[in-house]
Amino acid sequence: MANQAEGTAIRLAIQAKLQTITVAAGYRTDIGLNVVTEAKRWVPADGPRVTVFPGHKMRPQDAIGRPTEREFRHVIEVLIPADYDTAAAQVEAAEADIEDALRGYPLMPNATPSLFEESMVLERPDGVPAMALQMIRVLRYR
Repeated sequence: MANQAEGTAIRLAIQAKLQTITVAAGYRTDIGLNVVTEAKRWVPADGPRVTVFPGHKMRPQDAIGRPTEREFRHVIEVLIPADYDTAAAQVEAAEADIEDALRGYPLMPNATPSLFEESMVLERPDGVPAMALQMIRVLRYR
């Protein structure tokens, strides 16, 4: 059987780490209770959900002499039902929890930790009664 693709292995490692995000574990939110790696139909009644999507992979320009080095961008999306009285605050808390959980966390051997690149908060994306956070993160591996 072939080895798992690096991108899939990275997303599964991110998923496992994000699943530790619960109030009982000292975080601000319980977003770790619903973390997936594949896009699925979502309705606000499902409660908050986190999806780890692949982004893109490239050879870094500064990887001279390291032909196997790759840069992997990935997207973490958080959906919070907009009928929550504190949806905006929950999105901000979820973003802080993700930052805290992934800070310095090695996702695989020979990889840097997942680093923040940018994030955007969307209110009612595509008319869905939700607030969404889309966070782009990047890591390097060999």
